[in-house]
Parts: sequence; C-alpha cells; structure tokens
Amino acid sequence: MSTDPDIQQAWDDLRTGLTNHLRHHVAEVSLDDLVRHAIAELIAGPGWRPPLRKPPPLIRDDRIQHSLEAP
Repeated sequence: MSTDPDIQQAWDDLRTGLTNHLRHHVAEVSLDDLVRHAIAELIAGPGWRPPLRKPPPLIRDDRIQHSLEAP
C-alpha cells in the first residue's frame, strides 16, 4: 500500500471498519477474503482517490491483483 503512516492508518481503519460491518453477516472463515476482495475491487482497483476518468480494464485488473497480493 503506502509507506506514509497516515495513509497506512486510513487503509487499516477502512479494513477494520469493513470487517466489523460484515462480521455479523458473513461466516468467519470467509470474512478476511471477502474484505480483501471488496477493498481490492471497489477501492484499490479503480484508485482510492476519485479518478477523473475510469482506468482501462487492463489497468484496473492489474491494480486489483496488486492489491490482493499485498500483505
């Protein structure tokens, strides 16, 4: 993700918040996977800042894959 502590904290807060919201609706065994995929596909893939235009599918898919591979 980022080496900036403020940005990293924002990502951590997002992940924690999404996990807490989904915890009561999703089996614990698949919760972490679902959260990772949601963040990758909905936020990291298109870019975490609102883009001026949507990225081409190749770039979007690459961003999603890169996000899923992050620790």
